[in-house]
Amino acid sequence: MEIIFQHPENYAQIRFEAPKKLFVLSLKGKIPYDAYKAIFEKALELFIQTQSEYFIIDIHQIISSDPMARAWLVTQFMPKVVRKISVKTKVAIVKPQNVFQRFAVLALIPSLERIFGIKTNVSETYEEAYKWINE
Repeated sequence: MEIIFQHPENYAQIRFEAPKKLFVLSLKGKIPYDAYKAIFEKALELFIQTQSEYFIIDIHQIISSDPMARAWLVTQFMPKVVRKISVKTKVAIVKPQNVFQRFAVLALIPSLERIFGIKTNVSETYEEAYKWINE
């Protein structure tokens, strides 16, 4: 798997596995609002550029993110994503270790499925997410 982006402050890394068209966004630490937005915008740009079909969002190392950033993700970013990606895209999310972040993420998942129609799975580990993507 090739690293195609590394955030300068190490909040994120994006990897790509070409044969499987698998795109992996790993987030970690306490991510400020502006960095959060920039990371997701870059991820979308690269996801489209690589013509990926599968997306793993690995947030098991995230400590916190701004609540306004999560609101931006659902209200502004996700509608843009839906317009730009294929409906057959599968998204697996690796749960954060931080219990508060876990609750925040689990609250967002129904929006991805119900409102935006994106097929999602929430996994405890990266390995489980990878397995689900390949089913």
